[in-house]
Amino acid sequence: MTAPDPALDPAELQAQIAALQAQLAAARGSSVIAREGGVAAGPGGVAVGGDVHGSIVMGAGPSAGPRPTTRDGSSAEEERAALSAQLHTRQRLILALETQRLLAGAAEAARLLVQIEQEREEIARLQARLDDLAQG
Repeated sequence: MTAPDPALDPAELQAQIAALQAQLAAARGSSVIAREGGVAAGPGGVAVGGDVHGSIVMGAGPSAGPRPTTRDGSSAEEERAALSAQLHTRQRLILALETQRLLAGAAEAARLLVQIEQEREEIARLQARLDDLAQG
């Protein structure tokens, strides 16, 4: 996770914050986000990445049994990936908000501090859910 460049002008910082908030909005539910160089597929999807040589066989095959599912029917692995992506995006958003707060006037800085605290609370909630998933 890299910190936003403090030399950015406020308009560029606002654009970064808006982009991160849009990314969070798109990451709700059982969706999947691929990071740079990554490959992702949503529930029931198939993703293939990298150099593939030879055949890719899909369809009914041997199964190790049903995968554990979550409340919305997605697998625990899918939910863990989605929660982790949201967690990282919120952490980046806090860095951008902190930078903006340093550049802001007193009233705006106070508003941003409230937003930062709300993001920290959401990060704690996401981390607790990830911990719950890890315990089974």
